[in-house]
Parts: sequence; structure tokens; C-alpha cells
Amino acid sequence: MERPSPPPGPSSPPAASAVAPAPAPTCAPLTFELPPPMAIDGVDEPPPVDVQDAHGALGRFFERIAALLRGHAKDPVRLGVYADSNGTMDFMTGEMRRVLQTTYGDSGHGFVALARPWNWYRHRYVVADYDDKAWTAYTVSTHPTPSMDPWYGQGLIVAQSHQTGARTWVETAPEGEPVGTRASRFEVWYLEWPSGGDFEVRVDGEVKASASTRAEGEPHFGFVRVDVPDGPHKMVAVTRDARQTRLLGAVLERDTPGFQVDGLGVGSLNCLCVLRESEALDHEIFAHRPYDLVVFHIGSNTWNPAVMDPVECMKESIARLRRAVPDVSVMVMTPPDWGEKGARKTPGWLKRAEAQLRQAADESGAAFYDFRAAMGGEGSMARFLAAKATMGDGVHFNARGGAFVGDRLVGALGRAFRAWAARHPDAGCAP
Repeated sequence: MERPSPPPGPSSPPAASAVAPAPAPTCAPLTFELPPPMAIDGVDEPPPVDVQDAHGALGRFFERIAALLRGHAKDPVRLGVYADSNGTMDFMTGEMRRVLQTTYGDSGHGFVALARPWNWYRHRYVVADYDDKAWTAYTVSTHPTPSMDPWYGQGLIVAQSHQTGARTWVETAPEGEPVGTRASRFEVWYLEWPSGGDFEVRVDGEVKASASTRAEGEPHFGFVRVDVPDGPHKMVAVTRDARQTRLLGAVLERDTPGFQVDGLGVGSLNCLCVLRESEALDHEIFAHRPYDLVVFHIGSNTWNPAVMDPVECMKESIARLRRAVPDVSVMVMTPPDWGEKGARKTPGWLKRAEAQLRQAADESGAAFYDFRAAMGGEGSMARFLAAKATMGDGVHFNARGGAFVGDRLVGALGRAFRAWAARHPDAGCAP
């Protein structure tokens, strides 16, 4: 007689019908598509030039884009582009703003200075002006303050009043413009210091706020904010006494997820000028409104070994920025090609500056972009000049030339993001 088999004990293997746990779900792949870049008759399409980022310096910027694309972004993705005179008309950065905001959300114009050290200083997709008899424009490079003080703010341009009733204003772009026609809030940034006066903020003709800029001790950052219904608006700052009110700029933002591109163009800017600015003041400003990506496009005035070590100067500019925002993404670009008087050969000093900028970026762990190669390399500015894509001097882009290079820069950043997203498929999944 056979004995029945004993029941399986606790150490018996699981039944064959047990189902293995399902893999954890993942997010859908990220996509970041941009419209085709503009073309210019007479300028051949250059081969694409990619961003070099062996150090992973663009991580914060890409993570913020991923959060925006996933619908989790609470603040705009902010870019700040420091440039020399080629940035003072906002042609390249204005095109970047237009492309990014029409494609992925208009979060407002961002920063704009409230006075013009040069009569050609303008921003695109916003209206800004001031009473130049009542304010003096100072900048860290060509128009320093009489006392040579370091308090210009992160935009490196200030408006300083010298009478009661001095007016400076900024308003949204006219209807029909592709971006910039709406704002949800204005901020006016100012310096709190012993010489300071009082001013009020009017929006659409009504007084909405006021501020005293007088404060004892070391000068520091102050701001006043006015929230408004999302739509077209005009903001005017008006001084209430004859003391020296120093305004560091204005910011226009919206409660709409998307991008902001701050064009920080300053004539004759180089890294020595960047380092003349108060680091403490910049820390306060960046704590209030940090950037996700900062681009340095200032090499044309940097190569001057008689007064600076260009590599160490640029490295310290990057280090200072990271002391304020430790994880900020940083990218260094070469200057545009130089075609003064129709020159068809890139000058040797510019090539030496490019090599030094590349070295500074690598030793700082920053990303690098060969801007001159992206516009066509050797002699490319002469071709831009012949195609009427410069101001006529073979040095400064006009609106067409600025849009052309702005599209290539945005395209390179887009390609770099897509490559990063392929390596980080779950980026931005969690809010």
C-alpha cells in the first residue's frame, strides 16, 4: 500500500503558475522639436555644429526643460546670455526668445534695462524707453559711474535719476508680435543705498506700489513687484524726490509655463568687466531669480594679454557665477567671425581668443560651442556682409544675421537636449 505524499512544507518552491511582478512603468519619451532655421540668400547653410559638453555642465538646464515638457514646471526655464556689442540690439537673443516661446510657451519677456548707455540699445518683443534728460545710464564697461563703484546688478546697466518726476517705462509688445504681448507681473529692481531716493510704480496710469531706496550700510538689492491680470500693460517708474534712485532693471513675467531669454548685451563687455560687478549684489539677485543656463558670448574684447590672463579671467567669471547658483548650467561660446572692411580671413587674435575660451571652458567644466564654426567658419562674416546680414561694418549682425545665428544656436541646444533625454528617459517624470 502506497503512502500519500506529505503536504508541501514552507520551504517548497512556489507553484509554477506564480506570476513575476510587472516592471515599473516609465514615462513616454521626451521630444523637443523646433521649427526649421531661417535661410539667407547668399549665405550657404553651414554644417551643423554641436555643443560640446563632456563635463555634463548642462544638466540643470536640461532637467528644467524636461520638467517643462512633462507639465511639472512651476517657474520659467530661464536663459541669460552675456554678450558684447553684438548683443546690445537683442537680435540673436530676440530670435531665440521668439523660437522657444512660440514653440514651448511664452513666460514673459524677462529682464530689460531701464536706460540706454548707447542710443542703439534695444530689446525685441518689448517696448522700453525713458526720459534721458532725467536719468543717466551707467554701465560697467564704457560708461562707469563717476565713483567707479561696483553696483550695477546682473544686467550690468543701471538708470540713475537726478531729479523729481524722472520717468522710465516698459510695456508689453504691440498686438501682432509673435511673443511678448502679455504680462502677469512687473518687477522693478533697485539698489538700496545711502544716497537713494523714493519712487512709485504706475501700471496703466494707476499708482500700484512705491519704494524707498534709501538704506544705510553696504548697498544691496531691492525690488518691488506688481501683479496684474494677464494681458497688455505699461509700467512706469517715477521718482518722488531729487535723491539718486538707481534702478537695476525691470522684469516682465507671466503665469504661463515656458521660456525666458534674457539678452544681457553690454558694449565692449569682457570678463574683466564682469568681475568689476559686486559679487555680493549678484548673489542677492540670483537668489531672487536664478538662471538655469548662462551663456558667455564675450570673446571679441577678451583677448588682451597686456591687461589680463584671458583664461584665468574667464574661469573666475564662471566660478563667481557658480558661487551664487552652484548647479547653474554654463556654456562658453567663441566670438563671431570678424569681417571688418570685408576681410575674408579670420584674424589671428580672434583664433587665439577662441583657443583660450575653449581652454577656460574645459578647465571650468563648462560646455563649449564653436559659434564661429556654426556661422560658417573662416571668412563667414564677409559672406554675411555681402548678403546684407550685418550692420554694414562686417562686425555686428543686423536683424537678419542675428536671427540666422540665433536659430543655429537654439538648434544646437535642442540637439544636445535630445541626446541627453535619450540617456535619461525618465527625466522630469516626477513633479
